[in-house]
Amino acid sequence: MTTSPPADPRQIRAEIEQTRADLGATVEALAAKTDLKARAKHSLDDTVGATRDRIDALRTRAAQATDTVVDELTAAAVSVAGTPAAQRLGVAKQRIVEASRRPQTRRAAKRNAAVTAAALLVAVAVVARRRRP
Repeated sequence: MTTSPPADPRQIRAEIEQTRADLGATVEALAAKTDLKARAKHSLDDTVGATRDRIDALRTRAAQATDTVVDELTAAAVSVAGTPAAQRLGVAKQRIVEASRRPQTRRAAKRNAAVTAAALLVAVAVVARRRRP
């Protein structure tokens, strides 16, 4: 079934503009698929973001675990040895909390995160290279 072309020049221009827009979107999508550098950067950004999220989750879990262990040790010390041991554990807990806030500790954590991100980047590159025919 064929349709006759519209007689109105405005309608023809509108169809031409719509066709141009569709073609532009198609070309843009094809260009995005062939831009390996941008795709790799996007993949790297996703990996780095996921790694940062994991690191934050691990930090939170480690802090919670430390608090739990210290609280349990404090309770055990109070029941077994009395107040002086509990006070020493309280001081130890405070030292642990202060150490986690020190810039050196934070720098070490950032350095570890950077090393982890670099290792992930190398792993992604190796996997991508092996998948190439």
